Amino acid sequence: MIVGATDQVITVNVEKDITGYSTALIKYIKPNKTTGQFTATVTSATNGVLVYEIQNASDINLAGDWVFWAYITYQNGKIGIGEPFVVTAKNQGQL
Repeated sequence: MIVGATDQVITVNVEKDITGYSTALIKYIKPNKTTGQFTATVTSATNGVLVYEIQNASDINLAGDWVFWAYITYQNGKIGIGEPFVVTAKNQGQL
């Protein structure tokens, strides 16, 4: 992932059927330990695949390790939380 690039997609696969969800978020912790979330699009409810297409250069604005995970709210009020994973964001030209 490259800091400031807007042609990137974050994909989370919870590997379970999330049919009946009401909201799907991809939550994160930035390298500076601040937290936030993106509203995700569910591309396959039966397979549990969520995506967020980077909208603004400020969405990924820090180099370093970002932690992402899925946060699903179902219509019946239950909440599902996916396993976290790390993505390293780099500045342009950084190896």
